[in-house]
Amino acid sequence: MRLTSLLAIVAFLSAMGCEPGQSSTIPKDKDKVEDTDTDTDTDVVDTDTDTDTDVVDTDTDVLADFDCSTIPAMAGPAVNLEAPRGYNDIVFDAAGAMIGSDENVFWRATDADTATAYATGIGRVYKMGILPGGDVVGALSSGEGGGFIRVDAAGGKTQIVPGLNGYGLAVGNDGMVYLATNYTGGAEAIIRVDPDTGDAVEIIDCTPYPARAIAFNRDFSRLYFGTLDGGEVYGVDLDANLDPIGDPVLIRNVPQAWHDTVEVDACGQIYVGSVFSSSIWRINMDLSITELIDWDFNTYGHGMEWGSAVGGWDEMSVYITHPYIGSRVDSYEVGVPGAHWVGNPIGGVTL
Repeated sequence: MRLTSLLAIVAFLSAMGCEPGQSSTIPKDKDKVEDTDTDTDTDVVDTDTDTDTDVVDTDTDVLADFDCSTIPAMAGPAVNLEAPRGYNDIVFDAAGAMIGSDENVFWRATDADTATAYATGIGRVYKMGILPGGDVVGALSSGEGGGFIRVDAAGGKTQIVPGLNGYGLAVGNDGMVYLATNYTGGAEAIIRVDPDTGDAVEIIDCTPYPARAIAFNRDFSRLYFGTLDGGEVYGVDLDANLDPIGDPVLIRNVPQAWHDTVEVDACGQIYVGSVFSSSIWRINMDLSITELIDWDFNTYGHGMEWGSAVGGWDEMSVYITHPYIGSRVDSYEVGVPGAHWVGNPIGGVTL
């Protein structure tokens, strides 16, 4: 099975500079003919050649390494961001701006104190993603007609596959949108949708395990999903076309259920938000579990995303939305980058 690697090493080497050597000879003095005293005193030829050269810059600009053994046991304290908004999820666009909804407007935040509205009349949006061309997509609630909305950079809106009762959403490295169609009822499946044509195909029948939030691992060789009831988290292997290989396999049962978010870090750990425990759980590399962040119900964080270094956000922090307190966004340092970080994680796993 071919795996798509998102790692790239780019080297920059400066050229060696060298000043040319220099020498000079002062001519002998010549006396008149009647002066038989010949001046044989000659100046010493300057053979001092300037051989100083600039030191070759061997500092190669390479992508950073991250040691997966250094991940902190717990997340840092919450840091409130004044301007951004996010009802159920946020994403970062290609310019590094944070995009989130307040149940009506898509807000574009360039930093913690600056946000502008760029698309209105959105309605309630659940999980979100970014298409390769930069358009934002977000699963629409059934009250908004279902399916997902696609919003371009100018704020233009298109509703795709209306009628699908979706919640979880993820964008594959194939540019397709993957939608988990179970929310409170209806068909349990994971659907692949072409965002240009609206063509949709079921890739996983989730009747035995109703999928809710979904996420890909680092190299898109595995898809993970949380569930509506019971607390189970599953993984399914994918081929190079992102088609499933075999049936989903149980990875771990997370205490409580109703998984509002599933995300993956660069080291392969899985983060699961549970509304009934009002917390974020982490399935660690050794399959143990940690309750990483805990809230009461009203301040519960529904969705999370790692920061984008392009926009100056912290790549080692997650940004979490709080729908019940004004769609506020907080950041929490977790000490590890997200699944699609461009550096080189050392010691990671595939759960």
